[in-house]
Amino acid sequence: MKEQILYRLEVAPLMILPLARSPFFSYASDTPVPKGSLVSISFGKQMGEGIVYDSQILPGRKPIWMKYIEAVAVPKFLTDEQCELALAVSEEYFTPLGKVLKHFLPKRVKERTTKKKIPKQERLLALRPTKVERSVLENPLIKEKGNPLFLDTSLEQENGRLLSLLTKEVYRSKQQTLIIVPEITLLPLLMRTLCQYFPLDAMAVLHSKLSDGAYFSAWERIRSGEAKIIIGTRQSLFAPFQSLGLIIVTEEQDESYKQWDMSPRYHGKRVAEFLASIHKTTLLFTSGTPSSETLARIESKYLLPLNPLPNHPPASDQLSIINLRLERYRKNYSPLSLELIQRIDEALTRREQILLYINRQGLSAFSVCERCKEVFRCKECEHPLVNTEDGGFHCLNCRYKTGSFPSCPSCGHLVFRHVGFGTEKIEREIEKRFPSARVARLDSSTQKASGTLENIVESGLSGAIDILIGTQMALKNPPLPNLSLVAMIDADSLLLFPDFQADERLFRDISRALRQTKVTTHGRVLVQTFHPEHAFFQKIATDGSTLFLQKLIAERRDLSYPPFARFMSLSVSGKTASEAEKRAEKLRTSLEPYLEGLRMYPGKPVERQKKRGLFESQILIRFPETLPQALRTFLQKNSKDCIIDIDPLSLR
Repeated sequence: MKEQILYRLEVAPLMILPLARSPFFSYASDTPVPKGSLVSISFGKQMGEGIVYDSQILPGRKPIWMKYIEAVAVPKFLTDEQCELALAVSEEYFTPLGKVLKHFLPKRVKERTTKKKIPKQERLLALRPTKVERSVLENPLIKEKGNPLFLDTSLEQENGRLLSLLTKEVYRSKQQTLIIVPEITLLPLLMRTLCQYFPLDAMAVLHSKLSDGAYFSAWERIRSGEAKIIIGTRQSLFAPFQSLGLIIVTEEQDESYKQWDMSPRYHGKRVAEFLASIHKTTLLFTSGTPSSETLARIESKYLLPLNPLPNHPPASDQLSIINLRLERYRKNYSPLSLELIQRIDEALTRREQILLYINRQGLSAFSVCERCKEVFRCKECEHPLVNTEDGGFHCLNCRYKTGSFPSCPSCGHLVFRHVGFGTEKIEREIEKRFPSARVARLDSSTQKASGTLENIVESGLSGAIDILIGTQMALKNPPLPNLSLVAMIDADSLLLFPDFQADERLFRDISRALRQTKVTTHGRVLVQTFHPEHAFFQKIATDGSTLFLQKLIAERRDLSYPPFARFMSLSVSGKTASEAEKRAEKLRTSLEPYLEGLRMYPGKPVERQKKRGLFESQILIRFPETLPQALRTFLQKNSKDCIIDIDPLSLR
């Protein structure tokens, strides 16, 4: 009797397992199972699922300890490239492979059919490149599959047109193009542009706000190769591409590409480089205000520019710095300065559009008890609570909400004094001063309501919004074609942020605002601050963009700060502040033998409670491009004792 042939499968269970051991477990199968297949398995005493990474004929007899797989749920559910990318992300960001793979797997749910009418697409427009656009398209670097490329979009007249031209070239070759945006708020405008030149059935959109059914439907269209143009947020990097010809990372300087609040704490730009390398395809970064990291990489010739980088002149003619100390001296306690009120009135008279930007939502920054002067904080995470229109308070850090009549937890007093202001407070102030103006607000709270973003985009583009009030998501690409005035209500919240990147962030925001107001002859940017004498404001008034960024990069080089080094944050938690500090000190001592040539910064004292009632202490390590293998092995063995964040957003 002929002996039955068995197959040994190497399966990565979709479970959180220790990093120190192999993520693969051996199972037996009567038939070969392709790589990337989703299989049902028995793991210990529980049932679960896993992804097949290898399938080989099992030599000899099956060992007693080896289990059979239960079933093949979906053959070839992930592509070979997805499996390889998951391994790279797991290795780079110290996250168990099973947890990383969950980011690649959509929920297998059919899209619910509704009676909602699909908008009829207008006749597609012809794309004819201008002389400047043709010089970019004919650049021989585009055809090469080597170093990543960079495209400066600061002088682009029509948003998204050049991206459409680049996409058209790939579309003609029947390959797929991935276009990534940092925020969901940027998708509607980009989609409007692309829909002018490409059929709707050739496009797919991926982002976290889609229903499970809609996400899975788009995912399947990408996997089948039907969708040739994929537009999405950083989540779309994990899609099952069949023939990827071009990856475009728009607004590359944006920090929203970093996933900072959950594992894997990856950066979309770095994962895009992994993806381009795996698919052997072209990677293009675009920005109108490139980051210092990008400029340094262009200087080192790692990143190759497709067009010359312009030197924007000093912004003194178009920029006004408003001294808020002088406003208080004049007894003006409103968040709107007298000059801003006048400029808004003039812009409304000319029927132009206005954007008011404040980096905080809600009615105030925080609230203080009138009796004991304690800051009213969230009982879950110690974050300052923000008052709401119904008289209650809510936490912007977690989902905690109080009742309508909360009392001070320290003394029981019912009256609070609200300090600072947010988007809702500015909205109230504008509606009071300009009752006839059509006002809209765009922040995280308004974005949650279904259809709000699309309605704001439609209203803005049609001229039905006079004043748009919003956080940074509104500043990135406001749907205001007749924008003539941008006001930063509270620049100090960005400038005085305790981080070495604060200057660069504020410079990018001001540069973006200056660029967006050039569409009209009366374009103006107002920046309100209590510190007009700050060296930053002196620099932007006298230095052009190139000189300002050259000085910034020189400072970073002297200090060995990014982009000339990288940081790694290790967060250790405890039920009390002293417990968190003891654990951090123990970890510091254990790390010292592995830090030759690296620098570990002194930890700062544990201040307040974080989420889940735990206190947190942070260790910061500076290292070159790659971590030493000995340190990497140590961290893998001790990853359960701390949260590891490679390239953290802030050093606080």
